[in-house]
Amino acid sequence: MPDFGTLSVAAAEIPVVDRFVTEPVEITDATLLQVVCEIGVAGQLAVLPPALHPTSPPIAIWQLLEVGESPWGAFRLASIRVGARAATKSRSFLVHAFVDNPDAGTALRESWGFPCVDAEVGLRVGHDRIAGWADVGGNSPFDVELEDPAPIASGSVYYAPSMNLAATPLGTRLLQVDPEYLVKSVARGRPQVRHHPGIVDDRLAPTWPISATAATVDITLPTIRFVCDPALPAAQGTETITPAAS
Repeated sequence: MPDFGTLSVAAAEIPVVDRFVTEPVEITDATLLQVVCEIGVAGQLAVLPPALHPTSPPIAIWQLLEVGESPWGAFRLASIRVGARAATKSRSFLVHAFVDNPDAGTALRESWGFPCVDAEVGLRVGHDRIAGWADVGGNSPFDVELEDPAPIASGSVYYAPSMNLAATPLGTRLLQVDPEYLVKSVARGRPQVRHHPGIVDDRLAPTWPISATAATVDITLPTIRFVCDPALPAAQGTETITPAAS
């Protein structure tokens, strides 16, 4: 019998998505830093909703996205996800999101269910390391580095679709957010994550580094095609969203 997450969905503070987005958004020439580390098994189960299975090994994913141009202007988005499976499909569950542009934060929150918190978010690219961080009121909930970057093939990197918990017209649902990525260039290096206890969920404390990549990408933020009841296994609780007639 596979394990399921144990998060109390009713107690979670979640974004409100009043309507499902019907038009994709194109973003070009963004920088995406991703660091993956193992975390504890108990912590992974505790932060995942019952619809999702844990991965083995249990992982958390730190991402920092730097966008130079979008419908909401330039922005940086730092996020922390937990590795998961929806039935047999590889997914990630979004736990934290920090953004430095309030307009972008509002759009991401209301259209795709990102739990965005206003923050100072930074990305520094050097010849020997690439560093990303977020600052909320002098605290650092997000602090990662890729050391000694070296180029690799563009097909070597994978970004798992995200499951974002939100209040929707159908009730509380997991929104499947599965952007399309065109990877133009990518480097990998040694991962570093500095965990600051008490600022983010302590159950996400890294126990072992796995990978770090930094890429230049074009991204298509998708329409919402599938949602899932967070209290039911994904194989039972997934619903297809039919676009509204124009």
